[in-house]
Amino acid sequence: MNGPTPRILIAANPNSGASSSVAKVSALCEALNQSGFDCEILTSLEGVRAASLQAEAAGNLRAVISAGGDGTVDALANLLPATIPLQVFPLGTENLLAKYLGLRGDIRQACATAIANRRFKMDAGIANGKIFLVMLSVGFDAEVVRQMTALRRGHISRWSYVRPIFRTLLRYGFPALNYRLNGSLDRESVGDEPVGGIPRMPSASKRDARPTDTNVTEFSGESNPVACEPLPEISTGDTRGSAAWVFVFNVPRYAASLNFCPQADPTDGLLDICTFSKPGIAYGLGYFARLRLGTHQKMAGFQHMRCSQLSIDQPLLQEEPRGVPFQMDGDSGGILPLQIRSAPKRLTLIIPSS
Repeated sequence: MNGPTPRILIAANPNSGASSSVAKVSALCEALNQSGFDCEILTSLEGVRAASLQAEAAGNLRAVISAGGDGTVDALANLLPATIPLQVFPLGTENLLAKYLGLRGDIRQACATAIANRRFKMDAGIANGKIFLVMLSVGFDAEVVRQMTALRRGHISRWSYVRPIFRTLLRYGFPALNYRLNGSLDRESVGDEPVGGIPRMPSASKRDARPTDTNVTEFSGESNPVACEPLPEISTGDTRGSAAWVFVFNVPRYAASLNFCPQADPTDGLLDICTFSKPGIAYGLGYFARLRLGTHQKMAGFQHMRCSQLSIDQPLLQEEPRGVPFQMDGDSGGILPLQIRSAPKRLTLIIPSS
């Protein structure tokens, strides 16, 4: 490597995943140092922000590596300017973004990815001023996440969700979720045909979505400025509706390998909305079975839409006195009402060269 030694900061979340990852993060740092980088491990968000801004100003920052789960990447995306590249080293429970990008918790792959320095501009979603990268949902599964957050003590696995699921089965009332989409497209059929005048990107299994870098413009409105590209030219009409289950996707991934929305594309400047109309556990079990079979998009009561902005109202208090929760990338996000919009090209990621 010519010039100043490239600097890499590892933002390590000590609570990610089912067990301690301290030894693995230390081994990653040592391997990166041996590969010619100046690498440092940081465990506080304040330390990551200060060190990354200093290295960026000095012109020798290669990347900030997110060593944790999807929530760790989200925290960094909300913390750091859009100009700072992120690399994912997955150590969480689901690692949805890493799976989409083809990244594993493999030290050799992580070093090769940092050396190749292949940049990928990816959209994000912004919900009530906070960035999410993979998906957001409202209702039953968000209540499970809220229960999990209240019960969590340290590391978790998929089995940790059993108790929160049973608690939610007993308590959640399935209120009607009234939504409004701005800049929405008509309901789409599954496939790669053009929709609403906009050519659809092929699904993740059919493409290697790696757009080239483009100039960005900035606008404010959150605690940190959010950099994004202009939205694509689409219809600006409103679409209104009501559902019992609402899911918003930027990346076509969900926990337990459930494939709600293979059409979702994190480079198209839009968010993909999936709704199920019928409330209750009986219908939920039916939806789950059809999701496992991959036939849910043919069901009556399912709808798939694409939009640039979305709002979801708070139901009447008597329907859900504690408020209806939403979750973002597996972490509790708060309660309704909710304002969501797309932030095109918000994130710069370093991805594998192959």
